[in-house]
Amino acid sequence: MFKQLMLTAGASAAYVTSTAAMAHPGHDHSAESANLIHILWAAPIVIVAVMVVKLLKAKQAKTQLAKTQLDNSKANEAHSTFNQH
Repeated sequence: MFKQLMLTAGASAAYVTSTAAMAHPGHDHSAESANLIHILWAAPIVIVAVMVVKLLKAKQAKTQLAKTQLDNSKANEAHSTFNQH
């Protein structure tokens, strides 16, 4: 999922900053400020995408940690039960 998200974000960034893209009349992609304006327009999208990726990674890490702790707890419990008998 991460690779697909990054590929989509990269393709979107390339499309938004392209100076050769076709535009409607009055929307000049060859103007000096066109790239800056498009970057400023796309920046919130990129920021949100980065935040989503970080949140997903943090959630995955938290889930993995909880699973590891649960597995360790079960192993310790089984070991304790075995030693008591």
